[in-house]
Amino acid sequence: MLHGSEIPVFALKHHAKYRELTQRAQGTSLSDRIEFHMCRLAVGIHGFVSLVPMAEPISCGCSKKATPACAAL
Repeated sequence: MLHGSEIPVFALKHHAKYRELTQRAQGTSLSDRIEFHMCRLAVGIHGFVSLVPMAEPISCGCSKKATPACAAL
């Protein structure tokens, strides 16, 4: 679950800056062993990242509130 300062890495507007990293992340998601989830408030995100309701319970114990990083996108 992406919910902090890492969110801008996956933003389309930063694609040129983080291209290599996002390509590696997408490659890891192709095996279906790793999934990337992000708050639905984050817009303009790469297609391999699943957007979920901000209140969806996640086993990592993430907050149920939108973070400033989500709202900033």
